[in-house]
Amino acid sequence: MAAVHINRSISAQVPLVRLWAALRDPEAMHPCAPLIKSIEPAGDERYALRVELPAPVIGGTYRGTVRYTDVQPMDRLRLIVDGKGRLGKVRAEAEMILRPDGSSTAVDVTIRGNLSGLLGGGAPVANALGASLIDWFFGCLNARLQLPGDSPTGETGCPDDTPAG
Repeated sequence: MAAVHINRSISAQVPLVRLWAALRDPEAMHPCAPLIKSIEPAGDERYALRVELPAPVIGGTYRGTVRYTDVQPMDRLRLIVDGKGRLGKVRAEAEMILRPDGSSTAVDVTIRGNLSGLLGGGAPVANALGASLIDWFFGCLNARLQLPGDSPTGETGCPDDTPAG
């Protein structure tokens, strides 16, 4: 079993109330999570996921769940992720602590996880890819939340391509 540990500090240029609402709505987050190919409600703060990773060593299709826990409105939340694919299993916890910063929101993200099976050999790649994905996700979400309502032109506010792996 190999450990993954990622810490990131992000500044979202939107008010806390708006960012919080998006983080509590998987459908709002989905366009900013390009590796998640499907997300379906699975009961009480829990969602079934299908994730496709195009990364070397750890790439493949993974199925699992994500569950919201320790939700403290407008302050923090934790996501528990369990998944497995042909190369192994992943169990991770992502904690997000939010605080207002003027008209922006500061977010501290901590991810701790374990990879098992052949997937465990990809822990260094997972650490690097994970940090890149966090930055890309919040950049996309930040841009989407700055768009006025639903964009009639279909603009997503997200970068044109998925994050580099």
